[in-house]
Amino acid sequence: MSAPVLIVLSARSEDAINQIKIGQLYERIALTATKLGLSVQPLSQILEIPSQRQELASLLPDSELLPQHFFRLGYTRGATASTPRRPVQQLANP
Repeated sequence: MSAPVLIVLSARSEDAINQIKIGQLYERIALTATKLGLSVQPLSQILEIPSQRQELASLLPDSELLPQHFFRLGYTRGATASTPRRPVQQLANP
């Protein structure tokens, strides 16, 4: 119960219709997970680097599937303290 599950949502093509369907599926999963007390964390950076995306695709059971969304699902220990932020005045242009 303490280990997250890694999930890859994939499709056979990357057209707009499939992208919308994958987004809708992810939203249903995320809402259901929240209702069940689970958390989701998108891991989209892996899909943004072509070589890593190809490596992820090679792990899928069907070589024609293209990874569209990657995330982990699991229980969390609750909210953690926020990291300190710099004051806005330090970031503003003079």
